[in-house]
Parts: sequence; structure tokens; C-alpha cells
Amino acid sequence: MSSTAPDLLAQIKRAKEGDTEAFGELYQELYSPLFRYVIFKCRDVEKAKDIVSETFLKWYESLDRYEAKIKPINYLITIAVRLLINEGKKKGALQLDLDAEEFIESGEESVTEFLNTELEFGQVKEIIDNLPEGEKDVIYLKYIDDKNNSEIAEILSKTEGNIRVIEHRALKKIRKMYDEKYKKDE
Repeated sequence: MSSTAPDLLAQIKRAKEGDTEAFGELYQELYSPLFRYVIFKCRDVEKAKDIVSETFLKWYESLDRYEAKIKPINYLITIAVRLLINEGKKKGALQLDLDAEEFIESGEESVTEFLNTELEFGQVKEIIDNLPEGEKDVIYLKYIDDKNNSEIAEILSKTEGNIRVIEHRALKKIRKMYDEKYKKDE
């Protein structure tokens, strides 16, 4: 059941007017993509379910102030990212500042082709797991959740230029880690 943007907007409008069934429909429509993002980040099913539930609760509580300037799934991912950061801070995790000053052009082969053909899923997951959190976010949102740079920038509260730099650095690291781990035996 994949709704179009006008369908989602109509559901949001009905939910804002107090139609709990409309919010339930939004929940059903947006749960899976949000859960995929959160489980990728925390790798704990119960924790992911808690974060997703809390995300929807926060959205529901602030629904009267929500404006469709940002896609609903992007808005939910933004809430989830903040909840995940807060969860990490409770555990003493460090957050890295990934703002960059300039964009570095990349002449590498197609990243999608590289990720899809050269690596098995387990290898990709293992390599991505070794990236810093911000780089993991960008790679996941871009290549697994199929978001564009503008959407990623909106979700992560960064500029598109920052996203390109983070992506470039992450891809260089992925290539280097892959070469070191899997090509040295060839």
C-alpha cells in the first residue's frame, strides 16, 4: 500500500482534524521505511521498535504544528535521528562534527554499481558498520533508502554540499576498507 504524496497530505489533513483512523493509515504507510532506517542504525529489534513508536508518538503530539514543507517520512526520520542521538548520549557515545568546508570531486566508478556488484550484502554491512555515524547515515539514506542529497540534507540538518563531502569521504573509506579486506587475498 504505497500512497502518493496527495494521498498522504489528505491523510495528514484528516489526522490533524482528529481522525485517528487517518493517523493509523499514516502509521501503516510509513512504519516500514522508518523501521528499516532505525534498525539499520541501532541493530536491536526491540530498541528499534521503541524508537519508531516514540517517533510516531512525538509526531502525533505535534501534528497540529506539522506543515508539509518536508515529506512525512523525512520528518519522521529527523525525529528518529534525534531520538537515536539522545539515546547515544545517554550511553556516552560521541557525536562527530562532519561539517566540511569544500566539496571534493570524485572520479570513481558508479558507487551503486560498486555496492551492488562487487560486494555481498554481508561485506557491505560489515564495511558500513565501520564508518563513523554521520557517514553511515548518509550512505544508508542515499544507497539503501534511495534518498537524494536534498532530502538527506533536510533530514540531517546539513547543507547539500556537506552531504556530498560526507558521501565522498565515506565512499573513499568504503573502497579502501574493501580493498584492504577483500582484495588483498586475490
